[in-house]
Amino acid sequence: MIRNAKDKIVYVGRASGRGTPWDVLKKRKSSHRHRGEGTFDFADVQQSKAANRGAEDVIFNRERLAAEAEGRTLLNRINPIGPRNQRGRSYVNEWVREQQ
Repeated sequence: MIRNAKDKIVYVGRASGRGTPWDVLKKRKSSHRHRGEGTFDFADVQQSKAANRGAEDVIFNRERLAAEAEGRTLLNRINPIGPRNQRGRSYVNEWVREQQ
């Protein structure tokens, strides 16, 4: 995710790769189109791609609602999991399972 100067989340995304979470985030930041928008940070580390997608969707929806309540919008162009994605619920369930 990316936080602005007021510590508000302005973008929610996911990343994967080799190394520590900070290594992966550094690589993601270097090529991200919003790299000048604020400070990059991560909320959590998942063990599977499905859980990663589920976490992104849950965090995105939470932050989208918070932003809308404050009259802001996130920089994200698309939803992490589209409304017609038949596997969408399974991604969120996988993330919930990893949280237990």
